[in-house]
Amino acid sequence: MRSDKKHFNRLNSKINNKLRYNHIAAVFLPFLLGLLWVSNYQIVFFCGAAISCMSLMVVLTIRSELLKGANNRHV
Repeated sequence: MRSDKKHFNRLNSKINNKLRYNHIAAVFLPFLLGLLWVSNYQIVFFCGAAISCMSLMVVLTIRSELLKGANNRHV
């Protein structure tokens, strides 16, 4: 029982950290891009395209075997 509680606490800690980083990005990125918008709005669109490309690269690193296994478990 104690190991389950430790595992839950570690998992909860990791989730809290990820949510914190997501919140920081969700608050500061629009603020910084808003400041850039005032000087040159085109830079904001280039930054958005760069972020999208980086996100696509990260998604492409997910192995298809992991996705197949995850889909089979929920059936």
